[in-house]
Amino acid sequence: MQHSVQLIIMIALFFILPVSSLFLCFIRDSNLLRKVIMNLLLILNGLFFLWPLIYAYLGSRPNGKMWDESGSGAILWFYFYVFPISVIVQFILLVLKLKFRRT
Repeated sequence: MQHSVQLIIMIALFFILPVSSLFLCFIRDSNLLRKVIMNLLLILNGLFFLWPLIYAYLGSRPNGKMWDESGSGAILWFYFYVFPISVIVQFILLVLKLKFRRT
């Protein structure tokens, strides 16, 4: 029981950042150029966060296993660096989006 709850929490935490990047793109801003730049940074941050997972999946094609650390799955260790950087950037972008939102 406890293992399944931990798994659900980990999956939820993993998908919060990319999903929140998409939702933050819809916050209105009176400055069009600033909105475009902020949305681009949000999308790039989401892609940066998903990059190791995408690479591991595509690198294991056609017959490999993406979780195999002797192959392309070794790149998943980059999440020790990618996760904190992405969370910090996401928080900064969230604060800026909320600060510049159109009232």
